[in-house]
Amino acid sequence: MRHDECMVNSFILVRHAETPYSAQGRMNPDSTVEVGLTAPGERAARGLGRDLAGERIDALVVAPSLRTRLTAAAIVADRDVSTHVVDQLAEIGVGPFEDGPVSAYTTWLRSHPLTAAPPGGESALDATTRFLAGWRRVLRLPGPVVLVVSHNLPLRMLMNAAAGDDPLTGPLQRIPNVTRHDLTRDQVETGVAALRRWRDELAPKQG
Repeated sequence: MRHDECMVNSFILVRHAETPYSAQGRMNPDSTVEVGLTAPGERAARGLGRDLAGERIDALVVAPSLRTRLTAAAIVADRDVSTHVVDQLAEIGVGPFEDGPVSAYTTWLRSHPLTAAPPGGESALDATTRFLAGWRRVLRLPGPVVLVVSHNLPLRMLMNAAAGDDPLTGPLQRIPNVTRHDLTRDQVETGVAALRRWRDELAPKQG
């Protein structure tokens, strides 16, 4: 595989900084219900930006929510970095579990097939298909270093899959807020391929 300046070779993956919802363990995947960052969350994002100040970042990818955009802005500060909003890396839609405890949705998810969706939400398999489209978009960006600021589920599913673990039940369950995770292009491609196989194996067969 040829790695050069025209393609992404390295990824810095970051979950958004703390919000009032995440601080209380509540669900807030709906980007139409926008919340900002807590004061500690904003400080942590600025701190990560200082840690990355001496490192190259060629492009910035953000999910469309306000909290990812605020986190990214605090990290890159006054850098001149091209920004790409990737809608497909938004968090999973959870319908009536919006604003409720994360544990309630997790319990529901574990007791239903992955093809099931809560009313007004989306299934884990449909969300996976969306995430895959998002990661494929990210892989096509110019590089060599891309910072991705997204949400817990799209990040942990990719990283679990890249490590050879089950995307949903693997060891990574809650990605810490505003903590960097460095992956190579090969690792992301491995994760995307494994995630696609997992999705295809669990998807209902046609015919």
